[in-house]
Amino acid sequence: MQGSRRLRASDEERDYVLHLLQLAHAAGRLDVVELNDRQDRALTAKFSDEFIELLEDLPEGREVVAVLRPTVAPAPSRPGPSSVLRAIASPGTANQSIAILSGKDMMVPPGVTRYHLMSFMGGDNVDLSEALQPGVVLIIESQSVLGGSTIKVPPGVNVVDESQSVMGGNTVKRSARGDGSRGTLVLRGISIMGGNTVKLA
Repeated sequence: MQGSRRLRASDEERDYVLHLLQLAHAAGRLDVVELNDRQDRALTAKFSDEFIELLEDLPEGREVVAVLRPTVAPAPSRPGPSSVLRAIASPGTANQSIAILSGKDMMVPPGVTRYHLMSFMGGDNVDLSEALQPGVVLIIESQSVLGGSTIKVPPGVNVVDESQSVMGGNTVKRSARGDGSRGTLVLRGISIMGGNTVKLA
């Protein structure tokens, strides 16, 4: 923050705030309803200072709030906002799969918080039953061209579709739209004449 200028939030910053909220939930500071509400607000935040309200009552967010709050000057030895919010650039493990004119069955293990899918005239069957747990946010970055993957989720998963599409798009089956009690799946990326299908495992 410089003066009264507001800085736009990045995906990396949103991911870090989601991670801090997960830590607060694991410590028993937030129940599932509060966690889901704050996660939704973090995912739709346009400016970095919107994270203050989500974190200011949580010890896990104390350092980030001190950096973002314009009235609180960080200590000289403290890193700037971008460094603090990048402290955990990609919590968990990242994995990827590429399907070209083919596909395979994939079971994503627990602990994975990012998964990259590339589908060209094909697609995988991706099962997230083990990876999605209460409080977990799993982000799938997907590029689909003339194809797409089938993504299987357990009951209770909140699905947030932030992807872009050209003559295509993702399909989220009604039965796969949960209340967030089993975590949150965020879909990002682009679909061109194709897209992924999210359904119950």
